[in-house]
Amino acid sequence: MTAGLLLLTGGLVGAVLSPISGRLLDNYGPRKPIMTGAVLEIIGGILYCIFASSLSSGKIILFYAITMMGIGLVMGDTMTASIGQLDEKENTDGNGLFNMAQQFAGAVGTAIISAIMQFVEQMSGQSSTTGKYIEAAQVGFIFILIIVLVGVYLLYQATKSVKAKE
Repeated sequence: MTAGLLLLTGGLVGAVLSPISGRLLDNYGPRKPIMTGAVLEIIGGILYCIFASSLSSGKIILFYAITMMGIGLVMGDTMTASIGQLDEKENTDGNGLFNMAQQFAGAVGTAIISAIMQFVEQMSGQSSTTGKYIEAAQVGFIFILIIVLVGVYLLYQATKSVKAKE
């Protein structure tokens, strides 16, 4: 229950931001809201990396809300802009592909982060279990930040040629 309550604010922020993000997409095209969201995701990731050893409930709520603001701006607009590049008869396949890729990436990402954290815990020079876990979490956050940075670069390249609908 505690974990759910800690993530509730971020989830609400993401839900509220989705329609706003769609309006920004309509007004400015995909590049501005997607790249703004990507920067927010990077900021959230950096904050998690910096404060991994001293996370409190308040920091988790704040950092997750910042990250979810970014995700709220990126996810829906990326999907909408990408599917908009397809022929109308391919929209269903594109939507299915997005949903499948999102589920697959979530499952694979969770497994990779769990494996990294377990490896770091086993190799850690920390004497306490808590110290080992904090070190493992920090390495996990750094790995996620690297993945986010790669994703932001790819989004930057992909949105260069996508124009706003007139």
